[in-house]
Amino acid sequence: MLDRVDHVVFCAPTLESGIDYILELTGIQATYGGRHLSRGTHNAIFKLGNHSYFEILAPDPENKNIPPPRWMGVDLIENPRITRWAIKSDTIVKDAKILSNYKPMYGHVQSGSRALKDGALLSWQLTDPLSEPAVEVVPFLLDWQESTHPSATLPDVCKFIGVKLEHPDHSAIRKAVNPLDIDVLINPADKQRIIVTLDTSKGVIEIY
Repeated sequence: MLDRVDHVVFCAPTLESGIDYILELTGIQATYGGRHLSRGTHNAIFKLGNHSYFEILAPDPENKNIPPPRWMGVDLIENPRITRWAIKSDTIVKDAKILSNYKPMYGHVQSGSRALKDGALLSWQLTDPLSEPAVEVVPFLLDWQESTHPSATLPDVCKFIGVKLEHPDHSAIRKAVNPLDIDVLINPADKQRIIVTLDTSKGVIEIY
């Protein structure tokens, strides 16, 4: 299942506080990624494993053009936390129809792109992760098309052990996720949580 994970999204009030939080917890120094000009956010990332990465996401203080609430639940969290996760899809239109059975708006496929520092163009298609709720355990879909995956040039800094989900209505989440052919543990709980387990220089760490 880990090969299906594209990335997980850890939202923080500021990018600096998110980077410091992860550094203190795991010993991992994230690398600045870039700005999402049409979304009003910016990020830093580190490599999880085979074509997967961990994204620290925060509002971009220099972008005043995108009002809240911005995507990924970034404006709805009270404390830093994982709010979204993405799985790889090379049949995104087909898989988006599966997600639309859970919530119709989750089946909306969008395209995006941005220029990298070296001048290369990073382009992708994704199902919209939306601005609400604060945490959504049902994954969104991502296809990087012909682009080099963002994790490709990052150093190995940890071992990616697993992802598990928690939700009050875990049976409904299982019904939504199983047709995507991902084998992920889904447990009953009083609130939604995405829990990522990493083996780091500070030992085995759970982040949620």
